[in-house]
Amino acid sequence: MTDDLVGHVDGIGERRKLFSDFYYFEPFDVKVRSQRILDLALEDGVDLRAPAFTSLYGEDPHDFQSGYFRSCNKMRIVSGGSQTGKSICPRIEILIMSTGELPFTFRHDLGVDTGIKRHITPENLKQMVHRFGRHDSSTAS
Repeated sequence: MTDDLVGHVDGIGERRKLFSDFYYFEPFDVKVRSQRILDLALEDGVDLRAPAFTSLYGEDPHDFQSGYFRSCNKMRIVSGGSQTGKSICPRIEILIMSTGELPFTFRHDLGVDTGIKRHITPENLKQMVHRFGRHDSSTAS
């Protein structure tokens, strides 16, 4: 009985944490790439301006996560490198559909200052590295 109660209480804490993260989710898109990013990609053997690449992913800037949520197509696919935020889209969508709730960013027009502060969490920091680039691969900073 005690183990069941402890498990239930632990589960509530996990659900609150998940729900909090859900409310603070912010989708992002691919912005115009700087020449520095284009040069780094070329050093890694990827030409982000090559027709073979742009025919699949388009020219920058283009939608990424927010495009997934705005799409009305029957089939949607999020394509990108590893750990860039692809799998979070269907998980957020499942929570929206099952709870009827929306993350804060989906309740307001783009650019509106809601006064809601961003949470600083390990997951958010990881996403910032993927969005804006990593300078040191040994420290992910």
